[in-house]
Amino acid sequence: MLGRTDVSVATPSTTRAPMTAEALADGSNSDALQMLQILQQSLSEIGFDLQISTLEAQAFRQRQLAGEFGMLFGALGNLSKSPSRVATNSIMRTTDNPVLKDKVPEAYVAAIAAAESAVTPEEVEAAHADLNEVITTEAFAIPVCTNITLIGYKRNIEGIARDVDDRLMLDKVTITEG
Repeated sequence: MLGRTDVSVATPSTTRAPMTAEALADGSNSDALQMLQILQQSLSEIGFDLQISTLEAQAFRQRQLAGEFGMLFGALGNLSKSPSRVATNSIMRTTDNPVLKDKVPEAYVAAIAAAESAVTPEEVEAAHADLNEVITTEAFAIPVCTNITLIGYKRNIEGIARDVDDRLMLDKVTITEG
């Protein structure tokens, strides 16, 4: 998640000290730390010095929820769910946002409301496209990876499903001879 808005890119004709930012890493999340290290290496190639501060999990969450970071990789729960579920995440809240405080983009608040009030499939599709555009344009949180669920089964099995929390639902499963 990016939180810096005061970083500018130096052009070749500009002489500047290397740009720098602090990235927080949750010491209990080795995958996030590895992603930050890859990003650190890539940014160093353009003269950007990314300093990684590895914290124990509780200190990481405290700084995350206080908005005391320039950049971090953190889990954003509820991202595969409905817009109202996305907006319950600490960083993505439309009200009482601990990071953005009173600066939650109005376009985001309006897009969440529109997505939640959409009824017809056409309205839902248009509202979700607008929400995606707003999140991308405002870029106060940039998802870089997701958990993808893949279910494979035989053709004679029907009724396997996932609920909104990605739990496997087997209550309507039927097996036919085949």
